[in-house]
Order: sequence, then C-alpha cells, then structure tokens
Amino acid sequence: MKAITTRLATITASTVEDFAGHRAPALRAADLELGSVSSLCAWAVLAGRIEKNPLAIRPTFAKVKTHCHEACPDDDETLHRVLAYLFDPASATILKLAGGTLAFCALTGLRPGEPAFLLRLPPLVEPPPNTRQLEPGGLFRDRVGVLHMKVQRLKHGQNPFITLHPAAENFLSAWRAWLAVTLADEPRLFPLGTDDQTTLNRALNAASAALGFPHFKPHGFGRAFYVKVRRSQGADDATIAGELGQTTNGELIRSVYGDPQDLIGGQMFDWLPEDHAPAWELLAARRHHVEDEIRPKLFL
Repeated sequence: MKAITTRLATITASTVEDFAGHRAPALRAADLELGSVSSLCAWAVLAGRIEKNPLAIRPTFAKVKTHCHEACPDDDETLHRVLAYLFDPASATILKLAGGTLAFCALTGLRPGEPAFLLRLPPLVEPPPNTRQLEPGGLFRDRVGVLHMKVQRLKHGQNPFITLHPAAENFLSAWRAWLAVTLADEPRLFPLGTDDQTTLNRALNAASAALGFPHFKPHGFGRAFYVKVRRSQGADDATIAGELGQTTNGELIRSVYGDPQDLIGGQMFDWLPEDHAPAWELLAARRHHVEDEIRPKLFL
C-alpha cells in the first residue's frame, strides 16, 4: 500500500474529514490515530518545531455510545429494589457477590472492575503515618473521624482513596458480616472472579427481567448513580470527578456520567430508601429456598 503524506501546514477541517472517510467504517480507529498525531503536534509546538497544532480542534467521528446516565436507576428506591433481588436469601451466592460489587460501586463511585482489587483487611486503629504503604482495601479514620479506604484505580485513575459516607459504612459492615459466615477464608473483599463484567451484566439483566425495569449497565448502575447522588448533595462536577479518580475537571461527568437533567442540590437522593430498610440488611437473613450451588439457568 502506497503511503500518502500531507504537510502539516496544509491540514484543514476538510483534510481531517477526508481521512475519516478513508478509514471508515473504522471510525474509532480514526479518532485514536488523529489523537496520536495531535499529541505529536502538541509536542512539536512546545519544542518550537511548528507554530500551531492543526489538529487541536477536530470533530469526533466514532458513533457516541449510550451515556451511562441512560442506564442508571432513577432513584434510591429503584437501586434498592434491584439490590434486594440480588441479596434475597433465596438467591445464589453468585448473585449476592454481584450485588455486593454493584452496591459498593454505587456507594463509592468505583468502576465495576475496581472492587476486585480490594483485600479484606481489618480497619487501622490509628491514621497511618504513610498512606503510600497501605494495600487496596486498607481502612482508617482520619483525624476528624472520616472513614477512608485505599483503592486501586483502573485506566490510570488518580486519587487512590475513597471516602465512606454513613450509608457506605453501613453496607460495608453488613457485607463483611455476610462474608465472615459465607466465605470465611476468602482474602478478597469482593471475590466475584475474573469474569466480573459478564457476571454483573447477567445479574442486572436477571433483576430487570424479574422486576420489570429497563436495562441497566454496571457503569450506569454504580458510577453514574454515585454522580446522581453527589450532584443532589450539591457537589460540583469537578469535585465529583476528583472523587472518581478522574483528571478531567468534570468534563467526563458532564459528557458521560451525569444526566443533563439532574437537579444540582435539593437533597433528592442519599443512597437510602425512603420507607424501608436498606437492601443489604437481607444479607443477615438465613437462606431457605435454594443452595448456593444451584444457580439460575442464566449463569450455567
């Protein structure tokens, strides 16, 4: 295949459009390649090789996927109805493990794959002198009594800590008690397994089918719902982005995770149902109907 070269000075919006047309239907690849060239041009500007980056402003050609907020629970009650289905005493252990991961993501904003790194560690009695030495899952209260957990981020995420608000702390207490009875020797806090994304999707699909809810996605059910609640509490998008480990100053919150129709403030959501106990209290109930080894056909 003969290579075609173009001088940087001659690149225009039409040139970029022509390149995307040439790469179609691989438009995602076109976006990535244009991004790489743009990065090189940005370096060249800093190095004094060229005067400006001709690709600094360009369109995105790949089809935009469904925004996470479109596959997110509408309110606290919907969140807990799904979790109650997964935590039901009659549910198989695999469903409860999926429910635990999804609940923790909704309560903390972690990506669906990030709870798998957390170890089942006892809380520290005193704040650590050096937080860099903590393992993922390490728990401690700071000097004003706020509970924090060390986490491991995916996708080069920043901020290796999450803050556990009262609802998250209440869930974690119930979850650790359930693990102590069900998986006493398991070292991980959320031992879902390596195929967690598939399991989470199947668990949400099963819950939606049983409850008559629309399709939820793990990122929407957890991360996007966390954004919904934090916005309801009055937090700005840049602050929420920092809590999620992002470095985009709120751009991804506005474009992916946050619903443009969200009310900022108003205390509309708080992770807890209005008129009944949290779904994770079901974890304390004894199972009566099925054994752990009997899984729904969906999981066979």
